[in-house]
Amino acid sequence: MAVATTGCLGDAPRGHEQTDGVDTTETPATPRGTVDDDTRSDICGGTRLDVVDTAAVGTLNGFEIETTHQRVPTGGTIGVRVRNRSGEERTVGVRSKFYIQRHVEKTDEPSDWRSVYYTTEDLLVGRVGRSVEPGTTLGWRLRLTPDGLTHRVSMRGEPAVVCEPLAPGSYRFVFWGLSGESVDGLATPFEIVGTDRQPGRRSPRSTGSL
Repeated sequence: MAVATTGCLGDAPRGHEQTDGVDTTETPATPRGTVDDDTRSDICGGTRLDVVDTAAVGTLNGFEIETTHQRVPTGGTIGVRVRNRSGEERTVGVRSKFYIQRHVEKTDEPSDWRSVYYTTEDLLVGRVGRSVEPGTTLGWRLRLTPDGLTHRVSMRGEPAVVCEPLAPGSYRFVFWGLSGESVDGLATPFEIVGTDRQPGRRSPRSTGSL
């Protein structure tokens, strides 16, 4: 897909959307996490929102990421936290720069990660940034349903749409608003399980890249 960028990092006011704890606002909304049927029909089955080629798992550029649960029931809710552990102020992109990928097994090729989102063909993504103080946490609370995950991601307001319910399997949350490293995003894995299984707290943090 074609992804254009505009603006510059560091344009946002200092302290914008920062919190000393976790921002548990439902993320985000188009509005209230929905799109009309015509928009969904136009987007679904078209261009998949796959922005990153690789993603660091656990830590990147002085930030660390974790989920509130390692296993989540189908249609359940998960929290994600990204904390600045660098000891200094860092600039990141806006909170809408995230997506969910599913781990896909292939018979004749290496398995890989595939985005569950679709969007418009020529996505215009802003590079407006925000300053994050040391110890500050960025937070997301996401309901793992198509409406709960749909959000506006571009400068023109185009939505990133999840077209189908998320089936049980292995997934990861990817925040692609970090810069200054060779990899493109910061990821944390989780598993969606059947509703007859109990959600599990996150396992010890892993690091590396996938």
